[in-house]
Amino acid sequence: MKKQTNLKYIQKSLNGALKQSASKKLKGNMVVTIIIFLLSFLVFSICAIDAGHVVVSRYKVQKVTETIALYMASYLNSKPAGERTKDALEPLKERFEDLYSASLSGFYNFKITDIELKNETTEPKLKISTEANIPTLFLKYAGIGVIRILQVSYAKAESSDMTMIDSDVNSYTFEANDIITDKNGDDISVKYEGDYFIFAGLKGHDDEILWSDLSYATDNVKKTFDITLGGDASFNLVCVEKGSGEAPYDFSRTDEKTIGLVKYIKIYKADCTKEITPPDALGEGEEGAEGGSVEGEEDGGAVEPPIEGSIEGETAKAETGVGAGSAETGGAGDGTEGTGGSVSAPEVKVLNSVRLIRKSQF
Repeated sequence: MKKQTNLKYIQKSLNGALKQSASKKLKGNMVVTIIIFLLSFLVFSICAIDAGHVVVSRYKVQKVTETIALYMASYLNSKPAGERTKDALEPLKERFEDLYSASLSGFYNFKITDIELKNETTEPKLKISTEANIPTLFLKYAGIGVIRILQVSYAKAESSDMTMIDSDVNSYTFEANDIITDKNGDDISVKYEGDYFIFAGLKGHDDEILWSDLSYATDNVKKTFDITLGGDASFNLVCVEKGSGEAPYDFSRTDEKTIGLVKYIKIYKADCTKEITPPDALGEGEEGAEGGSVEGEEDGGAVEPPIEGSIEGETAKAETGVGAGSAETGGAGDGTEGTGGSVSAPEVKVLNSVRLIRKSQF
């Protein structure tokens, strides 16, 4: 009996020892597994942070490259055909490299590695290649301190016609496909055989078009009318005289006034040789009193101020040199005294329109 008791006791002791050993081994394996998991998660997080930083910085470099391509295309298109060379872009290249090499941009050692031109004399196309170094945040401790990225962008400068969206016997309204921004050189051109008033417009928050005088932007011969509507309310109205060919307009031609964004162009027929009389001096003309239009004394040829009003030209004949044409054709009589010649509708063209293009379009 004693031998059996001793054997059972020994067996229980061995089983307990084995169980304790297995439990300790299991706990040790779990600790190792957790440590490996935490280390793997830490490495993954570090790589993810650096990868996200690289992706964001690469996006920034691509946008910078596209901006440079658009600006250089616009700058090149503003030059005479004989000056559209890579050498003309060298000052811009150095300026952009200095600007974007600062550490605040998220990358450094920004370089424009190559500039390729095509169609320099007509509608220039550019291919801009850039490179930049992106510093890593954590991978530098693993020996990867800098990641170099390369980006390419293509741009084209071209001219496009604005679309006539409205016209009557006295005015024409044009709309551009996209908002026109002030760029290097001339921005639009107007081809018209008669005298005219010209305004640039952009829609406001209430979807109403806000108009501003654009006559300052051309070098064509002009005549300024000082209009007083009563009291201290007065403004200047500038009549652009007809010239030969197309009249170029540069939104930043003068330092006194600059229009940065334009979507609409409105042209009113006029006669710069006639004086304009405010509606207060007229004894008739309901629209002049109510709508705030500015009417001529005899020829009825009047001009809308930049805010409200309309042009009236119903009685304008060959005698005044400005006669109303049909609303359908948009034509108007504009000839010498005693003639009833017609004037075709004006043409407005966006001169320095630039856009990004695909590699296949280069």
